[in-house]
Amino acid sequence: MRELQENRKWRRLVYSKFSIVLLLIVAAFLANSVWNVYQKNRITAYYREQSESQLAELQTERDRLMAEVARLETVRGREEEIRRNFSVVGEGERVIIVLDPDEPEAPEIKVEEKTGWRAKFDQVLDLFRNKRD
Repeated sequence: MRELQENRKWRRLVYSKFSIVLLLIVAAFLANSVWNVYQKNRITAYYREQSESQLAELQTERDRLMAEVARLETVRGREEEIRRNFSVVGEGERVIIVLDPDEPEAPEIKVEEKTGWRAKFDQVLDLFRNKRD
């Protein structure tokens, strides 16, 4: 009989309003912690996806640059790059300028050659002008 009374005492204590409210408060704190961990997990997954896509882009860029470096290590590659950037020609080569037929031709500019004492005077002035610059 005594055991039955002790069981009732524990049951009354466990099922009391105070213990139920206390358990609800503990459950609320646990749920809040789980929610925070879930949010951090979602943020981490988002940043991971961004990092993986950025890594793929960087690997593609690295492969492109490695191919460019391999091309520039050859004699032909260096020559092509120099010709493309500096508009130079090799010895014995000639330059051909191809005009677009849609564009109007540039008007011819007539240059008058100075003769006589005026030409000599301008040459002397040009010497002094070049020294000042």
